Amino acid sequence: MLNATITYKDKIHFYETIAPLNCKFDGTNYFKQLSNQSTRKITISHDEESHKILFSLPNEVSFEECQKANTIIRFIADNVQGEIDDERAQLGYDEEGKPVYIYHRFEHWVEFIDEAKHRSLEGQKVAVLHGKEILGEGLLLTFKKEQPIDDSSQPVISCTLLTTDGEESFYGELKVEPITQW
Repeated sequence: MLNATITYKDKIHFYETIAPLNCKFDGTNYFKQLSNQSTRKITISHDEESHKILFSLPNEVSFEECQKANTIIRFIADNVQGEIDDERAQLGYDEEGKPVYIYHRFEHWVEFIDEAKHRSLEGQKVAVLHGKEILGEGLLLTFKKEQPIDDSSQPVISCTLLTTDGEESFYGELKVEPITQW
């Protein structure tokens, strides 16, 4: 199991803190399913005496499930203004070989995984989407992600596809997804 703990100082109203997450309660612990495609869940328990909130999740979780768990832990930590110990929730290593945990250095790992995903798509058939609208389909020739100037917008993506009409370039707040149909 991967385990993380939030330690907080001031008294909190735990139920009010986690209510927006729509967790299920079994009489002892709260649970939140990490995805609709699996039964894996994060378990959340509160130890009021020691001012700790404990999180447990399975060792085998998908990338998307890690993102969901990170979002839940971040949400609660922000609301209780607590310190997070996630030394027992190591997920892997980033591009610099530094350990990545469910909370600490998680953003670096997401960027690393995302870049690796797009590098592996080069030469593969992909669709470029803006929202749900497909802008183009073809073989991915180049891909570049640029961080936005402000924190409120998504990263800007530029990519070039080899389509039936030749090379086409796209730029903007886009999504690149693999497709299998030829």
